[in-house]
Amino acid sequence: MYLAKFLLLKMGFCDTNNIILLKPSQFMSPGIGLMKRRLPTEKEAVPLAISGIIQKYGVSAGSVKTLETKYDDDGGDWYVALGFGEKRAIVKMDSVQGTITEIKEI
Repeated sequence: MYLAKFLLLKMGFCDTNNIILLKPSQFMSPGIGLMKRRLPTEKEAVPLAISGIIQKYGVSAGSVKTLETKYDDDGGDWYVALGFGEKRAIVKMDSVQGTITEIKEI
């Protein structure tokens, strides 16, 4: 017990009267439902998906067409199906991080 109090005092989490000064933000992180999403709507998700296709396949932006978009409520991911030339691809993106996690050609 004394070691725990000593460590809390040393780390600045309590004062000399042993009053713990922890704030919820110091030891908890919000769940996915409480975090602000960087890709909240389809309007933000589609351009990121198109840029990923342009980088990976070297096609022009005008040749990429959006076929379908879907948001997964459970995982917080966007799925965007894109067509370019004779190829089609599904781009999976993390809505919280705002990053492409997978590009799968179908």
